[in-house]
Amino acid sequence: MTTRIVRLRPYEKHQVRRGIRKAPTEDARRRCRVLLALHRGLDPGTIIVAHDVGLRTVYRVRELYLAAGLPALADRRTRRPAPKSRPEILDTVEALVGTYPRDLGFGRSRWTCELLALAVFEKLRIEMHRSWVHVLLRRLRARWGRPRPSVRRLNPLRWAQWAPLARRLRRVGLGEVILYADEVDIDLNPRIGFAWMRWGEQLEVPTPGQNEKRYLAGALNPDSGHLVWVEGKRKTSDLFIALVAAVSAAYRWARRIHLVVDNFIIHFSRRTSRAVARYDGRIKIHGLPTYSPQLNPIERLWKQLHDTVTRNHRFATMNRLFAAVHRFLRETVPFRTDNPIHLRLAA
Repeated sequence: MTTRIVRLRPYEKHQVRRGIRKAPTEDARRRCRVLLALHRGLDPGTIIVAHDVGLRTVYRVRELYLAAGLPALADRRTRRPAPKSRPEILDTVEALVGTYPRDLGFGRSRWTCELLALAVFEKLRIEMHRSWVHVLLRRLRARWGRPRPSVRRLNPLRWAQWAPLARRLRRVGLGEVILYADEVDIDLNPRIGFAWMRWGEQLEVPTPGQNEKRYLAGALNPDSGHLVWVEGKRKTSDLFIALVAAVSAAYRWARRIHLVVDNFIIHFSRRTSRAVARYDGRIKIHGLPTYSPQLNPIERLWKQLHDTVTRNHRFATMNRLFAAVHRFLRETVPFRTDNPIHLRLAA
């Protein structure tokens, strides 16, 4: 790697050394150091190591000096740009990250570094490069990740609707039992989930191609952790009616059984209502507020079932998959939870 040697006149060499000490910016001082190294005949490869610059900078400094002399090495910016890490810039970027671009008049559905730079310019009239926006995002501990889907129609009144039911459940007497019931889907096609894998490789989870489904319906006693469950090929009223019959047989000592369920249609269908009426008031169905899975403790058991058995599974047949499901339930039940939610909430 060679380049033409730069010969500085004595007064130019004096100005360059003065610039190394007193130039107003670090870039100007760096250019003076590179030019003095070229004058001494150092190889560009040595210069880039000694002064921590790029090869393009070395050749650019030589070209500027040969074209226009020392004045060409001075900063040509008329003023210093506004600092890019001022509090108002950081606050603006942080506020934008938590918003939806279309709500602010932009055409994209998610923020990018380029779009954030444009939004900052519109708000503060400060130009920023996308790379610096990325630096600011790192300073703010923002991360590029996959959002979590949520139900659009949330129920803002769910806690107000839950309070009277919680008070009713807290007043149950001796000989009565409270169970939380729900259904879960078991698919032969595995649920794909995150897993550790070697860099540059991606794990493969074989699928059977044609999916097959079965369903479990369970009723969990949060006090004892006892689970009553049945299975079926379809999630219909018949599946829930079979669960009601299994619960009645399992709790023969109970004079009244309170089943707390979500608002799925099979829990309140006409067929279900007729079947429950045969128990002469011994079975009582309570509906949870809509969009409130956090109020049903059995949802935690189903999540552990998916995390342990169905996620990324490699069972080729439904019989083998259900054998693993049965083994999980035998090993996990009694499923201990915290205090029942109807006891944790204030009356």
